[in-house]
Amino acid sequence: MSEQSSSERTDEETIKKLTELRAYYEKKVKKLEAEADRMKTLIWLLGEVVAERSFKRAGVIATQKVEYKQVTPLKTRLGVPLATMYVSDNDIKVVPEEDKKFYASTPPFQVFLLSKVLDMMRSKDVEDSKKGEVEPEQILSYKVIQDGDVIKELVIQNYRDDDRLRKIRTTVRWTFEKMYEKQTGERT
Repeated sequence: MSEQSSSERTDEETIKKLTELRAYYEKKVKKLEAEADRMKTLIWLLGEVVAERSFKRAGVIATQKVEYKQVTPLKTRLGVPLATMYVSDNDIKVVPEEDKKFYASTPPFQVFLLSKVLDMMRSKDVEDSKKGEVEPEQILSYKVIQDGDVIKELVIQNYRDDDRLRKIRTTVRWTFEKMYEKQTGERT
């Protein structure tokens, strides 16, 4: 009988130790997961700071000569010039025609172009950055340079690929055309 109880005690001790080890490692995994979440948040925040600072630096660089690989006039369907789009390897600059005044408050500029198109692209980049699919410094950013409410330039950084470039070109042209129609009352 003492042989059996000694064996039972050994089994109980082994089960107890295994249970303790399991609890220890479960606790450790939870801590590591929490740390990984904090690291992902930190990486995202660092990306935000890098994007913001590189954009400010780009503003200084913009005064230097930039080589554009494309210069595209944006016109209404009837051929009325609206703006010119300058495209470099990484950035897009849209400059309204000198004889046109486009106001940032005129729909659909803020609601459609900025919120539904550019902000959505940026949000996707942020999510992809959190997953490690996009480097934080490659997250799309944009700046509207204004004089009061008048748009002087729209600068978009990190458009990254030709599909996005086409979408941005199409939506910017459409947006400026709709703004022009609202301001002039003309159908184009």
